[in-house]
Amino acid sequence: MTENIEVNLSQLLNSLSYALDIAENRYYGHSRRTAYIAYNIGEEMGLKHQDLMDIYYAALIHDIGMAGHLSNYSVMDIHYKENLLKEHCSFGYKILKNLPLKPEISEYILYHHEEWDGSGPFGLKGDETPLASQIIHLADYFELFFVRKTNFGTDTYEIDVFNKWLKRHKNTMFNENICHGILNLMKKEKFWLDLQSKNINSVLNLIEPKEDIVLDIHGLHSISEAFSLLIDAKSKFT
Repeated sequence: MTENIEVNLSQLLNSLSYALDIAENRYYGHSRRTAYIAYNIGEEMGLKHQDLMDIYYAALIHDIGMAGHLSNYSVMDIHYKENLLKEHCSFGYKILKNLPLKPEISEYILYHHEEWDGSGPFGLKGDETPLASQIIHLADYFELFFVRKTNFGTDTYEIDVFNKWLKRHKNTMFNENICHGILNLMKKEKFWLDLQSKNINSVLNLIEPKEDIVLDIHGLHSISEAFSLLIDAKSKFT
């Protein structure tokens, strides 16, 4: 007789996120901050609770495909070279097919580097790209290129620099409506305080879903397969 077990989905995905940080040996906490930013953009846009949860889950592991030989490239290389973007997204999609998640979440990660004007790795244009992917796309760039440069504790938070950058890329890289969402967030001091390293984990504990999933032996095996793909991509010997 096969026994089932209950697993907290957020804890499972957080484990994958931490494993990625260790495997990549860089950008510690990037995915968790991206998840927080994406969740809050969606909330600013008035999305439904379940949609927010799906965006949170996808953002938490959006870089799951940035493993193996891709970890040898700089973040600038991966974010600005189309072949690396496509490989990164496709490998993430492949890994997620082994996890007990909604198929939509795999799709969100596959397309999270599509550009609004259709110049992304898969050529999707405008709303051909899932809204969740569009939100994660902006949250990802915001965390990598602005949050890390921000002088926390000041009143400026790089807002002027970001406004100029966003104006330049609005309706080319990013959906204008999503741009409005993050601009509203940037006006809130709490948003910046929550992103600080000492605060982010506590904040995520408050907003993350408490959803449990029931797994049988086949589900456990599929999760093991996902972890093994990450490990093999880093070191086939291991």
